[in-house]
Amino acid sequence: MYNDDNHYYNDQDEVELKLYSEPSESERPFLTDVYIDGKKVQMEIDTGSAVSLIPEGIWRRLKRPKLNKVNARLKSYTGPLLEIKGQFEAEVGAERATQKLQVLVVEGTGPALFGRNWLRKLHLNWKKIYKRQGIPSVRH
Repeated sequence: MYNDDNHYYNDQDEVELKLYSEPSESERPFLTDVYIDGKKVQMEIDTGSAVSLIPEGIWRRLKRPKLNKVNARLKSYTGPLLEIKGQFEAEVGAERATQKLQVLVVEGTGPALFGRNWLRKLHLNWKKIYKRQGIPSVRH
């Protein structure tokens, strides 16, 4: 097995592996622009997230829509629970589709995440997303 520095180690060796690092060109997040009640919001596409969410800073930029209580707990990939401020219903648009969806608001300054619940409702233009990432189109 190899570590980040491309050095071989075996199961008996003690090795420190980085969980987080500055993303390389190929590790940059896939981003998409959506409109929440008419305001453009850049979101990170996250197929590992069951739900879509925005941090409270974006919620404030949306003029602080009234939040409803949420009876759920969200755990981050690294383990800690996320503090949920609440949720609100909004017109969410991506590409040519617009739907009334619940927008979950969490405390903190992390990225806005476009999760699986919205991926099932709003169909994204993957060609445009790939182009934005600098990934060439595949031709058959």
